[in-house]
Formats: sequence, C-alpha cells, structure tokens
Amino acid sequence: MKTIGAVGRELRLSRQKFTGFQYATDVLGYRALRVLPRLASSGRQRVAQVQGGGSIRYRFNRGDIQGIREVFLDEVYRLPDDMSPRHIIDLGANIGLTSLWYAHHYQVQHIIAVEPVPNNVALASANLSTYGVSYELVEAAVGPEPGNAWFFQTTDSNLGHLGNGDLEVRVVTMPDLIERMGAKVDLLKIDIEGGEQALFSAKNLKWLENVNAIIAEFHPAVVEYQRITGILTSHGFQYFPAGSLWPGSMDLFKRTAPL
Repeated sequence: MKTIGAVGRELRLSRQKFTGFQYATDVLGYRALRVLPRLASSGRQRVAQVQGGGSIRYRFNRGDIQGIREVFLDEVYRLPDDMSPRHIIDLGANIGLTSLWYAHHYQVQHIIAVEPVPNNVALASANLSTYGVSYELVEAAVGPEPGNAWFFQTTDSNLGHLGNGDLEVRVVTMPDLIERMGAKVDLLKIDIEGGEQALFSAKNLKWLENVNAIIAEFHPAVVEYQRITGILTSHGFQYFPAGSLWPGSMDLFKRTAPL
C-alpha cells in the first residue's frame, strides 16, 4: 500500500509539473527497473516538457528518473524565502537537474556545474542550454588537490563516486572553481556521494570565506557527518539539519553574516 500511495503521489505531482505523459509513464517504469534493470536505456534520450516552459532531457534509468522526482517533484533543493542566489556552483551536477531547477526558480546570473561523467555532461549541457542562463560546465570531479583520479560508475547514473573504477577523470579544487566564478559564491550545492569527506578534510579551507551558503546531500554512512558539520559551523555558518526547515529539506548552511 505504501508503494501504491507513493506512485499515486508522484503521478499527481508529475501532471502538475510537466505537460504530456512522458515522465508520468516513467514513474511507473521506475519500479519495473528495480526488478528488470536490463530495460534501462544508457543512451536514448527522453524529454519531459516543464509547465511554464523549458524541458528536461533524461534517460530511462533509475538514476535519472529518481533525480527528476527529487529535484522537480519533491523540490529537495528548495531554499528559504530570504535566499535568492545569483552565483551558484553545483558539485555533482549529474545531468544538470538542480542547476536547471535553480535557473527556473531564481534570478540566477551564472552557474558553474561540475560533473565528471561525459554522458552526464552532454545531457547537462543540453538541459541548461534550453533556459538561456549563463553557465559553465566543468567536466571533472572536485577534490582537495588537483590532478587525476579513478571514478566508479554505476548503472543508476547518479551514484558514481571517486574510487576504484574504470573511468579516469580530472580533479579540480574549490579555489579553482571560485576563481572561475570571479565573484562571491551565493550558493554551493554538493552531492558528490561521499566525496565531501575529502573536500572538507583539506588543510586549507580558506575558500569557504567566499561562500555565502551551502546546501548538501551528505552521506553519513561513509563520512564523518558530525565532524563535517562542525567544521562548517566553525567557519561562520549556521546549520539547519536535513528535514528541519520542512519535510525533505536538505542540510543547509547559511552565513550568520552574509558576505
């Protein structure tokens, strides 16, 4: 009954957020992929038309479908009403969904979207180009030191991470990304599947002085969650734990004294 209720809710929301029936159909297909993963499409694109204009290009796999549900239906990256970011860095951009949602809901001036998987980068470019927002796609992972590293890919498209894998990727640092932005970062979004441990364990975190707010999906099973939140609060951020602002809200850190 719980699954039936969830499907019904997603179908209702999909009709509110999108025109046509493409994504609504894939809400059902998402469950089928759990037991028949071979049905997933790695390359063929689908298109969901967003109510009010614009579109989302995605693939028929659980990662892309889940990502659309979280970002566009559940709005997990929604911000408090007093926030309206103009300069955004999106770490773990995947196919560009969160960047796209922010471009759709705020007066964004520039986005730097960081994603290491080439197929995801191609879709992110196609998605962001439909909104006319100024953006830069950086095909790389983020880490405490620049260089190259191995990346582990998954069939779900949104669970890849640095580690033992078969894809060699470039690694960029936060100081490099902030320099590319050329302005203070109003919002840093993070969803890098455990990579936040290394990112915030670096010796030099001076780059945090250029960031006004951070919204993140942390992965407590693989990182020292309390240590990371402690580091950020010690650098002048007020912490709003996941679910504390409204049901489903992400971990949010806001400067007590904005830059």
